[in-house]
Amino acid sequence: MGRLNKSGVRGLIRDHVKDPKDPTRTVERYSIDLRFRDGGGAWQRYRERMPLGTKAAAAKARAQLINNGATAGTLETDTRKPMTLAEAFADYAKAAGNNTPTKTAQIAILKKFLGAETKLTELSAFGIEKFKRDRRAEIVKRVDAAAAKDKSKPKADELTGAASVNRAIAILKHAAGVWVTYGWLPAVLALEIRKVKLLKEPPGRVRSLTAEEQAKLFAELPERIIPIVEAAAMTGMRRAELVGLRKSAVDLAAREITLTRTKSGKVRRVPINDRLAKVLEAAMALSHTEHVFVSASGKLYTLDAVTHAFWRACRAAGLKDLRFHDVRHHFATMIRRAGADLSVVQTLLGHATLQMTTRYSHVGRAELHDAVAKLDGSSRIAQYNGVPSPTTDGQTSEKKAG
Repeated sequence: MGRLNKSGVRGLIRDHVKDPKDPTRTVERYSIDLRFRDGGGAWQRYRERMPLGTKAAAAKARAQLINNGATAGTLETDTRKPMTLAEAFADYAKAAGNNTPTKTAQIAILKKFLGAETKLTELSAFGIEKFKRDRRAEIVKRVDAAAAKDKSKPKADELTGAASVNRAIAILKHAAGVWVTYGWLPAVLALEIRKVKLLKEPPGRVRSLTAEEQAKLFAELPERIIPIVEAAAMTGMRRAELVGLRKSAVDLAAREITLTRTKSGKVRRVPINDRLAKVLEAAMALSHTEHVFVSASGKLYTLDAVTHAFWRACRAAGLKDLRFHDVRHHFATMIRRAGADLSVVQTLLGHATLQMTTRYSHVGRAELHDAVAKLDGSSRIAQYNGVPSPTTDGQTSEKKAG
C-alpha cells in the first residue's frame, strides 16, 4: 500500500487548477493514484481523477472505498473506460483555461483529422505526421482555389499552411503532457508525440503601406468599412477584435480601449489618439447596437464581409499582395519609425513574447542612410583615409606623415 499523505487516506491526491468559470481563481481537484499488491503478489496501480468541485469528504470516502477494495483483493484496475480525444480535450480546455477562439478552432481541427472518438492510447507519431500532411494539403487547396478565383491573391508555396499546422501540434503536445499527469496517456506515448517535428515556417511577414497606397486604398473602400480600417491603422487591432468591439470597451474620456477577449487570452489596453476618438465617436453614433461598427443595415459585420470588402478595394486600387492583417503590420512599422521601443510595440500589439515582435526591428532605407550620415566627420577612420578631421578650434588638421 502507498504511504499515508496529508489527506490521511492512502493514494488520495489534492492539487489546485484554474477555475473554468473564473481563471483568476483556483479550485481544488482530487485524484487517486494507488499502488497495491494483488492476490498473486504482483504490483498493481489504480488511478482515477474526480470531477472538479468534488468535496473533500466525498473524495476521502471514494478513496477509502478504493483502499478497502485493494485490501480485500476485489479492486479491478481496468474498469475505467478509455478516454476519447473529444473527452480528453473537453477536460483539457477546462483545466488549462485561456480558451481563445484560435485555440478552440485548432482543437476542433485536431479532432476532425485525428478523430474525435479516437482513444488517447491509439494516438501515434505516425498519425500526427499524417495530420501534418493532410491538414497542410487542405490549406494549400483552399489558397490555390482563392488564387484561381482572384488573380490578385498569391498561390500556395512550399511553406503555405506551416504556421497553422504547427499551432495545432503545439496544442496537442501540451495537452499530451497534461494527460500524462491525469493518468490518461502513457508517458512513453506522450514522449513520442512531443518528439514530432514542426514544419518549417516562413519568416514573419511585414508589409506596410506607402502614402500613395493608402490614398488609393481609402478611395476604394466602402464608406462603412473605412472606419474599421482607420481604427486598425491607428491601433494595430486584429480584424476579429475590431469587428467584435463593443461600445462598453471604449472609454473616450480616458482615451482607452479595453480588450478582454484577445488571441493571447490576456487583457489588453489600447490608447486612443485624437483622430481615432473622432472615428469611434462617429461610428458609435451610427450604431444602434452594443457594437461599435455595424453595416448600413445596422447588422454586425462578419469577418468574411470585412475581408471581402477589403480585397475588392485592393483589387480596384491595383494593390497587390495586401491583406487586412497587413494594416496591423503597417501600424507597428509606423510606431517603430516614430521611435517606439520593441517592448512598447509588443505591448500595443498584444504579443505573448518579444520574439514575435522582433520582425519589426527593421527600419526603412531612409532611416539607415540618416543614421550613417550622422557619422560624417566624426569617424576616426576618416583620419586615416586622408580626410581632414575637425580640431578643437574649429579648424582642420592633416595627419602627420611618418
